[in-house]
Amino acid sequence: ELEKAIRRPPSIVVVENLPRILVVLGAVCLVGLGAHFGARLIRDVRYDKAMEAARLHYNATNLDAAIQQADMALRKKPGDMEATNLVDLIQHRREEECRNAVELCKDALGKGDIDEAERQGNRALKFKPKDGTAEELMAEMRARRRQKCEEAKVAARAAIAKKDFGHAERQARRAQEAL
Repeated sequence: ELEKAIRRPPSIVVVENLPRILVVLGAVCLVGLGAHFGARLIRDVRYDKAMEAARLHYNATNLDAAIQQADMALRKKPGDMEATNLVDLIQHRREEECRNAVELCKDALGKGDIDEAERQGNRALKFKPKDGTAEELMAEMRARRRQKCEEAKVAARAAIAKKDFGHAERQARRAQEAL
């Protein structure tokens, strides 16, 4: 019974330890707030880096990398208007670059420059894979290459028949270059 009489009531223990309890609670709150705002800060930094990288790739016409970075920014801040607008701008530029390359491909085919037509056709397909017009132009370019090869083979055979081996060799090289 003496112990019970000497033992202090719990309310007095709490009051005496109140400063320590408040310090501990304050520290827990600070850690929680730090974690919350730290995570937000990290997310914002990653968003900013992704947007900066997307703009750099966009300006360098590396549109695949630009769209990947803009998508990453959108994952960090879903629905963000700036990132959404950048994605739209990149998609528009892809289509524009594809159209320009298709026009250059058509011009090159019209001039009979098959190598340039191929470069521009591949460029169009890089910006917009599965573009119907670009695929048709590439098919036409390949058909012209095959035709040029066949013409060179016929000329080489005719030169061999005439025993003009120098001309036959030039035509054989032309056939190889056509492919």
